[in-house]
Amino acid sequence: MEVAGELILPVLARRKRSSLEIKFDVLKVISLGVDGPTRIMYASNTSWKVLKGILEDLLKKELIVEVGGIQKRYRLTEKGKELLRKYEEIQRAMNERKGFEGSE
Repeated sequence: MEVAGELILPVLARRKRSSLEIKFDVLKVISLGVDGPTRIMYASNTSWKVLKGILEDLLKKELIVEVGGIQKRYRLTEKGKELLRKYEEIQRAMNERKGFEGSE
């Protein structure tokens, strides 16, 4: 979804997300071109405190890199892109209804 030139993740359900889901939301937002920390925070619907910890963790795991000079910007590494691709593939498989809930 795009609002006034900014990419925003749709809030599909009003439920508490796991830390893993939040991390992948942050990766997804960065993959869509949102690269500044404040914009990442708003687009991924996280608090500043939570986002700071997530960015540190993603940097440590080499899933993102910090680019730019004075203003921090973030980009996915190849490792981050591959992990996000696999996560989205798993999500799609889990969301397929075929064979679940009695539908065949």
